[in-house]
Amino acid sequence: MNRCRRLPEIAAGAAKGLEYLHDKANPPVIYRDLKCSNILLGDGFHPKLSDFGTRRFWSEVNLTC
Repeated sequence: MNRCRRLPEIAAGAAKGLEYLHDKANPPVIYRDLKCSNILLGDGFHPKLSDFGTRRFWSEVNLTC
């Protein structure tokens, strides 16, 4: 399959990964460095998020204004 045709599938997979980190992980993780070079492709072009060096746990975030 043409890799350009896979782009929506790859983007949707990366979005699912972000959803998991933000909404389902315990504690929630704020992934702060989403860019093409941080999305690795596994078997079947399944995206994997990488480079968690700039991540923050939700409990570390100051929620006051």
